[in-house]
Amino acid sequence: MIFGAHLSAAGGLWTVFDRADQARADAIQIFTKSKGMWAARPLGEEDVRLFRARAGEKLRPLFAHAAYLINVASPVEAIRRRSIDALRVEVERCELLGVPHLILHPGCHMGTGEAKGARLAAAGVDEVARSTRGFRTRILLEIASGQGSAICASLETLATLLDRVREPERFAACLDTCHLFAAGYDL
Repeated sequence: MIFGAHLSAAGGLWTVFDRADQARADAIQIFTKSKGMWAARPLGEEDVRLFRARAGEKLRPLFAHAAYLINVASPVEAIRRRSIDALRVEVERCELLGVPHLILHPGCHMGTGEAKGARLAAAGVDEVARSTRGFRTRILLEIASGQGSAICASLETLATLLDRVREPERFAACLDTCHLFAAGYDL
């Protein structure tokens, strides 16, 4: 079994590797920027160099999680546009750092229904995939726990969203067991 942890990057992104060693984690998940803000401080060359060097010392699964504000399923165009732009920045940061997987909550339909939310989310992530063509970072669409109007609270909706994307090789599913259980799956 592989055990991991979502680790703090306080003191610099490269410090997560020391924390992972202390926790004896086999896998690492980070935020490359503040999880609750739209803006991101640019990554400095030295930060990137240190992170990549430390990542290469010991091979283990490495993931980043996108900011929680991102809602590519939003029917409100201003929110959706800002979310698509923010997701693009997240993918660019992962690519720069060499993080192969970016986990994303696709968002909430805000009362318009899961089907419309899934269509909007697929179009939004497709736009990001087109604008980052050639990048190795894959977007992992995460199952939701079923709260509010969040889309992808069922495996069927998650599968529908993955079936809709135009570049399926750029996407995969992230099955958070806590979210699955909260959504009613008997684990």
